[in-house]
Amino acid sequence: MDEPAPGQDIPLAGVSIDRSVDPTAVRPPLPMPEAALPLVEQMDALERLAQAGDPDAACRLFVGTRRCRMVEQRLRRAEQMQAHLERGEAPRISEDMAVLSIANALEQTRALASWCEGADPARFPDADAFAERAFSRMSSAQKVLLVMSRQDGSIARMPRHFGSPGGLGGSTGFIYPQFLSDHGRAALEEGVRQANPLALEGMIMLHSPAWIPGGEETPRLSMPDRRRFARYALLMTRVFGEDEVGPAVGGVLARSLASMGADERAEAERWADREAARWRAQASNGMAPAEGGESQAGEIARGCESFP
Repeated sequence: MDEPAPGQDIPLAGVSIDRSVDPTAVRPPLPMPEAALPLVEQMDALERLAQAGDPDAACRLFVGTRRCRMVEQRLRRAEQMQAHLERGEAPRISEDMAVLSIANALEQTRALASWCEGADPARFPDADAFAERAFSRMSSAQKVLLVMSRQDGSIARMPRHFGSPGGLGGSTGFIYPQFLSDHGRAALEEGVRQANPLALEGMIMLHSPAWIPGGEETPRLSMPDRRRFARYALLMTRVFGEDEVGPAVGGVLARSLASMGADERAEAERWADREAARWRAQASNGMAPAEGGESQAGEIARGCESFP
């Protein structure tokens, strides 16, 4: 075999060398855009990162596009009602109610209107598809966030008091993503194993055997199970105190326990005690939150939100 000339590459067995590729032309990794930027200024970078399989970008797109899509729907509805009133047309509801609805829509969207300005939902990428492809690579906290995300991108929370569940409301045009139906419960269970307070709230809401406010404006996972509900609700009282459970869930818990036999109730208490000890052990090792469930769940929820 002839020796290669000076400066000539030495061929490797079984490896072809593509000399048409300029190594200096390889693009550097695209940086993650700042969350405080308006969504329209983030969109290109987030979409390219999500296409490359970046789970953080996919998660931020999922939440951000939901929020801005709902803002656009609310503002458009308010404009339509305003136009009806200005033309003197008879609204489907009373004039006073129409004025109140317009004011409510503007107030509910005020905080996000500037962040969503210029973002056209008709041109949004398929954020559900990106999130589905990246779901297995997301952190446990990100998976929990997606499962607990309302259709407007806000976080479904366990109610601490009676009243409005929050969020911007719902729409009949929303279809719950199939990948969350397939993997949502497992994501919440893994979150509980990792002592994630938001996942614990999700399991309580998932298994509640009675109506509780907090998720009625959007389809969500629902698997009523008195035994599992009692265990998770008792766990929350053990770790974070009865005040964190609130009167709505607390009332359902009291009625659930009262409907159980003595053995079933005692087993639920023992399970909650064992799990609470494990949560405290993880917290003492720096592996889990140790403070109130509501505040800690809020911190976890900010893990991949794409808005300030």
